[in-house]
Amino acid sequence: SSNAALSKFTELTADDVWKQARSEILNAFPHTLATLCDVWTQLRKGEPNLPIGNATIIRQLILDLLSPIVQHHQQSFLSSLALVWMTRSSLTSQKQLTTRAESDQSSFDYSPAQLDIADLLLSIKILPFENLVSTVAEALKEGAWKIVKSGAALDKNWLQQSAFPTELALLEMLHGCVRATSSAALYNCWPSLQALFVESPVMSLPPKAVFIQFM
Repeated sequence: SSNAALSKFTELTADDVWKQARSEILNAFPHTLATLCDVWTQLRKGEPNLPIGNATIIRQLILDLLSPIVQHHQQSFLSSLALVWMTRSSLTSQKQLTTRAESDQSSFDYSPAQLDIADLLLSIKILPFENLVSTVAEALKEGAWKIVKSGAALDKNWLQQSAFPTELALLEMLHGCVRATSSAALYNCWPSLQALFVESPVMSLPPKAVFIQFM
């Protein structure tokens, strides 16, 4: 069996190997982000002091690790972070996100762990808030396009990830960032926000996502 696996590997072209490696990294990325978000939460709490070390240094190390990834793979980063956001909500909210079910009353009380994720996102200076809004808008449009094309052959990794729709989580995450952003900064980002309002695929979004977007 090991010889067969080796033979299969040697038959792959350099491009195939690169695509396979990229696919495996992206599949594992949400788990990596979840761990980093947990560390960020502990740093914001100011505990524990040991054994992870100095909070300021570790916070900067996390930002230094994520910044190049964000710079070159913004949509993949935000989609993965949206999956982490979903797992950090209450059990009821998680069920609504994964089933697209809607409660009778909209609630925008995010958990402390979710607010920590918003704080981490706003701390990544390589992704200014204006770019964050634009990237969310592009991710929503891309998701809608793939839904429309669902009858055609789709990327296997996207099919696996689509079992957990991230549209609502993306908008909730953006909403959490909006709450922590000054009015002046929001005013300066109005063109990007306007593009989000105008170009987002409203017909393919769950009702709560539409409500968050236009509230």
